[in-house]
Amino acid sequence: MLTEWEKKVLAVFSPLARGSLGHVIRGAKRQGDDWVLIMSRQELALLVDSLLRDINFLAPGRERDTLAGILDRASVHRASSRHDVISSDGSFRGPGSDYADFMKQIREALEGKDLRNLAEANEVLAGITKAYNEKPMDEFFGLSPIQMSGLLDSGWWKEPRSIILGDNLLPEDLEKAPMLHNCKLLMGIVANSGGVGSTATGNLKRETVKKIFERAIYKEYDLFGPDMEPTVMNENDVMVASITRAACEAAGLLKIRNGRFSITANGAALLESGKDGILYRNLFENYFRKFNLAYCDGLSDLDSIQETFPYTLYRLGVTGEGSLKGEPAKSLMHPNAVKDVEADKGSTDDLGRVLDIRVLMHLEVFSLVEVSREQKNWITRPVSFRKKGLFDRFIKFRV
Repeated sequence: MLTEWEKKVLAVFSPLARGSLGHVIRGAKRQGDDWVLIMSRQELALLVDSLLRDINFLAPGRERDTLAGILDRASVHRASSRHDVISSDGSFRGPGSDYADFMKQIREALEGKDLRNLAEANEVLAGITKAYNEKPMDEFFGLSPIQMSGLLDSGWWKEPRSIILGDNLLPEDLEKAPMLHNCKLLMGIVANSGGVGSTATGNLKRETVKKIFERAIYKEYDLFGPDMEPTVMNENDVMVASITRAACEAAGLLKIRNGRFSITANGAALLESGKDGILYRNLFENYFRKFNLAYCDGLSDLDSIQETFPYTLYRLGVTGEGSLKGEPAKSLMHPNAVKDVEADKGSTDDLGRVLDIRVLMHLEVFSLVEVSREQKNWITRPVSFRKKGLFDRFIKFRV
């Protein structure tokens, strides 16, 4: 049970807890003046491990006391349920080993120092913290905690940006990018018609859906579903229409009011000739932050996959191409996302398929990667991936 302030500190100043258990923190239930977090034993053990690391190395000064109080209560509950701590690489260790190592470093660093000199003690602690934050970690394939924090907290949307998106792109790169083509198609239909009608549930009406189905790029792209014409042209029956509409709304290109879709001022400006690169960047940066990728598949929520998407994007860029089976697929996902998938599916054999469905298919319709797949027993599984030339022209990393 948390106070309002404790919940805020946990959500804002504990990056590891937020990254691994963001869905639990956001889903806290109010009970009077307090918030109640309902966790599984595994999640509770992960919270304890995350808090230990954050308190020791990442949380800012005065918030550490608040997190320490949460840790004390969480540790009591954990002791009655499981005496192991889940480490960041998914293995189990005895409780508090991170904390013990940290305290050993502190004792050794402060040995012989005048502890009455607070400035000197703080300088020593700051040095240990800095060394940890800048130390490359094997589980992050050479990235340090501070580099990882930059990717996940700043990405391409906040300074200092770890991911730089360009808009000076080649026309031949963009002319066949399905997402750009389809969004321009829908925006053009809406703009040229002075607006189009919506259903009571906020979907496109059948007349517009039919136009998209007939003129969109969707064949051979698994994200958009079957190529066969549905018997009824409802938006929910035509995945390419549904995703395109949702992408345009997420990017602020279309708006709905009084039962009609209309193009926004920004959408109209980006629809002008010569603006394809800027429109493409706008679609990408909003799609992967605002649009819920889980909307397109039947998997569990697995929020951590989208929350750690910048890291996956970085790993795809560094790796360039490779297998999507077993360990290679695992190497493309953040450790927290891997743990969530393994807990949900129970087998690392499914990691590649989950990654394909939740991430790669979406990058594919942006023409950033291409994926080789095979079908066995009516199930399509990814075999390998390769980034396309547009990837490196569009995305630069500064980590």
